Amino acid sequence: MEVRQRTQRLWIAVLQQAVEDAKGNVRSMDGAERKPGSMQREALTWIFHGIPMLPNSFDSICGILEIDPDWARQRLRLLPGVRRGLDAGELGG
Repeated sequence: MEVRQRTQRLWIAVLQQAVEDAKGNVRSMDGAERKPGSMQREALTWIFHGIPMLPNSFDSICGILEIDPDWARQRLRLLPGVRRGLDAGELGG
């Protein structure tokens, strides 16, 4: 059971970081602000246009955490930073 909890904590951290990146809240390892452009695009692509069957896809991780990925995407679209990123790019959403 402890391994399962550790695994879930890891994937929660991955999702949290992806959401921060998708919102454009990108910081480098030393804590300095970075331009969100490519990191935000990568996060938005992974969340909204990734390949669902891949083991490390947004959909797969949501499945591990028992979260409906479509519900999560709908909620993420409500976040101003995510909305701005989707509107600014050619990602759609």
